[in-house]
Amino acid sequence: MASLEANLLEQEYRHVPALRAAQAEAFLPLLEERLSEGNAWVAQFDDTVLGYLMAGEGWVEDGVQCYHVPVWGSGSAEAKDKILPKIFAHAAETLVTCRPVRFEWDLYAHDDPLIRAVSRLQFGIQYEEALRDTAEEIPDDSPVSVREWGKAELASRWGEVWALLSLLIRHLQKSPVFYPGKEFTEEVYRAFLLDPDTRLFAAEQDGVLCGIIEANRESRAPLTAADAWDVGEACVLPALRRQGIARALLRAVNETLRQEDVSQLWVGHGTANFSACGFWNRYFTPYLVTMLRQIQPI
Repeated sequence: MASLEANLLEQEYRHVPALRAAQAEAFLPLLEERLSEGNAWVAQFDDTVLGYLMAGEGWVEDGVQCYHVPVWGSGSAEAKDKILPKIFAHAAETLVTCRPVRFEWDLYAHDDPLIRAVSRLQFGIQYEEALRDTAEEIPDDSPVSVREWGKAELASRWGEVWALLSLLIRHLQKSPVFYPGKEFTEEVYRAFLLDPDTRLFAAEQDGVLCGIIEANRESRAPLTAADAWDVGEACVLPALRRQGIARALLRAVNETLRQEDVSQLWVGHGTANFSACGFWNRYFTPYLVTMLRQIQPI
């Protein structure tokens, strides 16, 4: 199975050179752990493995039984657009019982044949992750001052930060995203941004906070480099958008972490968020998509 994953990873390298930090051997412990959880299926002919799919033990959320197939949790040497859907059909016969079931299946972003095949299984793309090397330059044409805030300044100016985050939350709750965001409470955000592993960068104009972005020490290894950082929660005051402020914020994060020998940044966002897709995919290359299907048993 590790060799099948290596083949898929090699194909994605061609589109996302930054993925070369990932080594197929590093997936072995993950494959073994997922196998130990159960809910794994293998298609084979004689002694040859044709493909596999691992859904793991799953979890329950709001009365829905959920299963996640990670990007390394399915693979096939050839004809994957035919073999993997058949394995999923067999798995679903077992996993779909008397309660609603949600499947989240991660695929490499440029694996078009498999994405089309999974779409025909009535899955839809919901989320994507993208990657960049910090060595890549971002234009320096900032119209505002950007600097990193320490925890004391963040705590003292929390009201301004929360006002910006509230705009972001409301944006995600509107069409076409319609994300309920139950987890987006002020307490959760405050704890996250005050955590020692999270750093906040702020853009100011005449002393007024007009934009923020955060970076946190969360690698997606082995898909990313072990030192990769996650960036997100980028938000700019509506009246000042389209002036390069978000780009200036991202550049500040990129340059600061590059100087600290961080080699990669990654970001995750919902695909229905047009503004997020337009901004992040200008500076990052998508490498993974999450496809979702929820089934109400008959």
